[in-house]
Amino acid sequence: MSRALAVLAATAVGVAAVAGAGPAAARTAKVGASTPCKLVTGAEAQAILKRQVQTTTALQGPTCVYRIRNSKQQMTLSVQKVSFSALKKVAKVVSSTTSGGHTLYCLKYGGSLTVVPLSGGRTLQVGGSCTPGFKFARTALKRL
Repeated sequence: MSRALAVLAATAVGVAAVAGAGPAAARTAKVGASTPCKLVTGAEAQAILKRQVQTTTALQGPTCVYRIRNSKQQMTLSVQKVSFSALKKVAKVVSSTTSGGHTLYCLKYGGSLTVVPLSGGRTLQVGGSCTPGFKFARTALKRL
């Protein structure tokens, strides 16, 4: 994950804290938010990326990390208690598409982040290139 993308993720966490939604609220907001690796399985990630991946869960968020084997590249996936409007204040919308009644956005803030606004001021966030990010988001939305 690029430094700029890490700053964007930290900003999202900071915005959520200012809004009064701590990590516990993010984890209990919706089934799947506390188990992000179940939103897109390792097998599904491999099919999307056409590469072998190893999945791990990072505690912040929590976030599912999909590490591409024999590479420094990775994708991340989480459901955060942060509004899309707050993210738009610190990042540029590069492109968007729709899926199942949702709008999926590709944001740039140094790195790429796919963001899907959800109910209750939450967002589905996929860190990494937006082309596979859109595919990760479409897969995850089926389980949210």
